[in-house]
This record gives sequence, structure tokens and C-alpha cells, in this order.
Amino acid sequence: MKTFIQMIAIYTIFNIAPNTFILAQDSEQTIKKPPLRVVVDPRVELMSIIFRLAGNPEYCQGRIDSYTNEVEKQFGEFRTHPAVKLAQKLREEHGVSYDACMNIAVHITNTEKCEERVPFEPRPENLDARWSPNDAREFLTAVRQFIKDTNFNEFIAAHGSLYKTAQLRMEDCLKKNSHMEWFDEYFGSRPEANFTVALGLLNGPGNYGVRCRNANGKEELYCILGVWTIDDKGLPVFTPSVLETIVHEFCHSYVNPLTAKYKTEIDKYAKLYDPIADRMRSQAYPVWETCVNEHIIKALTTRYSYLKVSKEAGDNSLKYQKQGGFFYVPALCERLKYYENNRDKYKTFAEFYPELIKVFEELSNQNLGKDFYSIPQEGPVNYEGTINAVGQDKKSVILIIPTNEKDPETQKNIHEFVRQYQQRFYPQEPIITDVEAIKRDLSKNSLILFGTMNGNLWLKENASKCPFKIEANRIVADKVYEGTDLRFISAWPNPQNPKRGILIYTAQQAKDVVRINSVFHGPTDFVVARGTEVLKSANYDKKNESWTLPK
Repeated sequence: MKTFIQMIAIYTIFNIAPNTFILAQDSEQTIKKPPLRVVVDPRVELMSIIFRLAGNPEYCQGRIDSYTNEVEKQFGEFRTHPAVKLAQKLREEHGVSYDACMNIAVHITNTEKCEERVPFEPRPENLDARWSPNDAREFLTAVRQFIKDTNFNEFIAAHGSLYKTAQLRMEDCLKKNSHMEWFDEYFGSRPEANFTVALGLLNGPGNYGVRCRNANGKEELYCILGVWTIDDKGLPVFTPSVLETIVHEFCHSYVNPLTAKYKTEIDKYAKLYDPIADRMRSQAYPVWETCVNEHIIKALTTRYSYLKVSKEAGDNSLKYQKQGGFFYVPALCERLKYYENNRDKYKTFAEFYPELIKVFEELSNQNLGKDFYSIPQEGPVNYEGTINAVGQDKKSVILIIPTNEKDPETQKNIHEFVRQYQQRFYPQEPIITDVEAIKRDLSKNSLILFGTMNGNLWLKENASKCPFKIEANRIVADKVYEGTDLRFISAWPNPQNPKRGILIYTAQQAKDVVRINSVFHGPTDFVVARGTEVLKSANYDKKNESWTLPK
């Protein structure tokens, strides 16, 4: 294995000078990775809180219940504060939301003085277009008052222990799994750039890639990473799978400026947006330019998975992109392979970017029919996995709760958990009992089931069709997992219609079904876990339309 030197800095909660860690491996040759900081940045928390109070739904997805409750307790009464009212106005009139909120966060000095890091006039190259200099300055004036009126910095100081835990857990994940050298290898050297992973504790599944050039002219690239997985104590957990998200967000700093540079050329192929417009808008990509960015970045992260993780990870990523409606990703991936094999001709990604525009040109000249834009589980073929794919067609989802758990209080807790799960992920879709599910024709539905294999009567009736076994003292899957506190999450074809999928949240003990979604899951077919520790994450073998456990 080639050696690398990786520098991870722990920011203190008030952005004081970081400590530096150097990691070394076991070879003489070294590959330098870009400096990488892990922080909980008060500026990010500040903007997340303000736009949460303003009603931006993307900032109302916090998964750390104790933290969001304390935010609500301290800041809830300030929903009519001038800073919050101005945030609402900016969203309504100029679309300030999602990454624009994080963009202004990295353009201010700190939460003590909240000043411009670089003058807003002339306009900084990386200040989001939704912020005019006048609007930004008016907003920061109101924000400075918000900080004083709410005792914001005292709140930050009081939560230092939580922030430290989040930072250390993220650092540990990066030390073991990151491949930061890929950025310079793939895009070309960017020696003046600093990389920062800023954990957004209120952002849940929301992640953003933003950048800023500081007063010294040095470029700062940020991955604002939401926290969507927690352990049984309600503390943040990070697994290796989060690395693809981090790569995705940092890629924005490479791709977005190039798309903006070639916007006139790219706009020639805007008709490609029309067939996927509804799917893109539902994912907050309302215009062709942002759609192009996401397609190219998803193609890049897929190639990252192939090159730095495994073929299986790459295959899963490619499948997931199409299931999400990003139908142009496969063609972009093929063109990126050409880039990878011809680096003597293309020294940097920027030199190659025009070749990606040609992909859209070629696609626009083809007669792309219905089959091209079909998603596997909606077409004539059978559902093929993964866990994430079960709920892609949200309108077909039905959630099924148990009625046969031994302890009524635990069953009640499962029901409450499912209601919370529904509100977060499927607020328009129904919850029905297992008794009702047994009586109904569910052949047109994707199902999400909760409960033990005996406690949920629908699962009990269909258990013999699944190859895994959940027993009192073990789970039998790809191998035998001993224990009495194990959880199991699995995708599976709907037994009434193999074109649809089902998602099973189960455990040996009913109490472990509560908050089972805190276990990282999604890109594979099944997961075995103890608490939030993933013991196995893998795919079923699928031959002759039969799903079997891998050997």
C-alpha cells in the first residue's frame, strides 16, 4: 500500500487555531493528500438555526433529537426576529435556500463579529448569485443582532462535548477510509486549496458543497455534511459509506465553476431537462444548469467508487443514480473512463470538461424513448434491489406496523417510531396494521414493514419465503451471527408482485426495532447490525430471478 500523509485539524468551537494530526502508513513512497479539516463550525450552526426558524424545510430535518429540542428551547421564541423575517424574505424573493444558506456562512469571519471575510464589493467570485452585496450586508446586520439577542455563542459553548464527539467520530472514519489523494490525481493539483468537512448537526440528510477564497487569496473548499445516523444514545455515527457523499460535495467545487464557464454551450441541450423535469424539481434541481452539475458529479462519485472502493460499490452507485432519475450518468461514466485512460492527453479535468458537454450533445441528437427514461422497478423487469430503491416511487409506499408484539408498551413505542419515520420520509403515505395488510391486495405497492418476525403478522405469514432466519439467539444470513441483540434490515421482492420491492426493519427483540433506521443502510440489499454497529452489509445473489444469500 502506498503511504500517505493526511492532516486532519480539529477546529475548536470558536474557530481558534486547529490542532494537527499526521497519519503515516507502511511504505517509503508517499502520496500527499490535500489538508483536510473536520469541524463543527458555529457559522454553519448559526445559519442552519436561522433558516430553520424561517421555515426552510431543508433545515428542519435534524436527526439528533436532544440537540434539535435544545435548539427549539433556546431559539424557538425568536421566529419573529428581524434576521428570521429577512431570511424568509430572501427565500421568497431570491430563492435563498439549500446551499445558498451555507454559502453565506463560509463568507463571514466568525460568530463573534460576523463580518465579511472578503469585501462583498466587488462581488467575490464564489458568493452565490442569490446573494446581492446589499442583501448580504443587510442580512449580516440583522444576524449580528440575532447573535446578541439569543445568546447564540453561549449555546455553542454549552454544546462543546457533543461537537467534540461528532468531530472525533468523523475523523476516525476518515482516517480509516478516506482517499483524498483522488482529488489531485483525478482533477489535477490544487495546492492552494484547503478542504474542510463541516458537520451540520441540524441538517439531517442535507449536504452541500460550497467554497470561498479568503483574504489571502487561498481557496477553501467545504463539504457541509449533515448528520443523519445516530447511535442508541442519540449521538452522531459515521460509516465508510459517508465517504461517497463527502466526495460528491467536494466535487461541486470542481464542477460548478466549469459548468458556469460553459453555460452558453450547455444551454444548447436544455431540451434534455424536459423528460426528467419533475424528478429533478422534486430533488431541488429546478433548472438545467444544476441538473447538469448533479449528473456530472454523480458520474464522478460513481467512478470514485469503482476506482477507490470496489466494483460492487461502483455497480451499486451506478444503479442508484438511474433509480434516482439521473439517466445521463451511464453515458457520462463511459466518457470519464476515456479521460482516465488518456491522461497523457488531458492533464486536468478542466481540460477534459468540454468532452462531457459532447455527451449531452450526442444524447440530444438521439431519439431517447420511454425505455431510456424508465426506472427498473417501474418497468417490465422485476425489482432488483437495493434498500434505497424500495422507496423511490413514494406514491406507491405503504408502511405496515405490528399488532402481535408480546409487550404492549414496546409495541406502542414501535408505532410512535413509525409515525415519526413517516413524517420525515413519507408524510403523504399511509400506515396500516399487519392485520389489514394480510387482507389487502398489495401488488401495486412498495412496502415498508416494522416489527419482529412474529410480532408483525404479515412478516410471520411470509417469513418462509425469505432465506434469512431471525432466531432468539442468532441470525442466519450469509453466515451465523450469534447474539440476542441483533438487528436486520433487508430489501426483498414483494411476494405479490416481484416488480415491486419491500423493506423489512426487524430485530430479535421488539425494543430494537425502535430507531432501527439509525443503522446505516441503503446502498446494499441487507444489513446485519448490533446496535448501530454494522456487522455485514451486502447484496443477495440474484440468479434465475431467485434471491439467495451470498456465500
